Amino acid sequence: MKKYRKLTVAILSLMFAFSCSVTVFANSSWRWISETRPYDLLPIVIIMTLVVEVISIHFISRLKNIAKTIFFVVLANILSFLVPYVFLYIVPSLYSFEQMLEHQPIYNVGFLYLIITLAVEIPTVYFSLRKSAPNPKKTMLTILLSNVVTTILTAVIENTVCKGTW
Repeated sequence: MKKYRKLTVAILSLMFAFSCSVTVFANSSWRWISETRPYDLLPIVIIMTLVVEVISIHFISRLKNIAKTIFFVVLANILSFLVPYVFLYIVPSLYSFEQMLEHQPIYNVGFLYLIITLAVEIPTVYFSLRKSAPNPKKTMLTILLSNVVTTILTAVIENTVCKGTW
């Protein structure tokens, strides 16, 4: 019996996989039903993000130089915003960039965007401001939480205002 255990598990796994129903949508049929697209919201969410992050990082971390805080928060946000688009530009696709924005269910902000944001912004802001921070651990936590909060707010705004359908 032990001899057939792996084969039995493999067969049962395949049977289970093929028995699960999966809904498939054709990408070519996606259309935005709202007049507002995610990229239309960029100016609003960029301003909101920068204000929330600068205020929280500067005042919670008790930094002295607000110009330095503004500079590095803005730089980190620019970098984190460009990384996904540079990646989409570099990786070959069946669609042009404009077609992806108009005919794909692409919201600017989601879970993957949060991961990219944290990977880019935490090192950029933290390593730039840690020496002027009285409590570097508090600064790190503030950078992390402010980015999570602004990313969630942006995602909620995008998914509330921009509607699409298959």
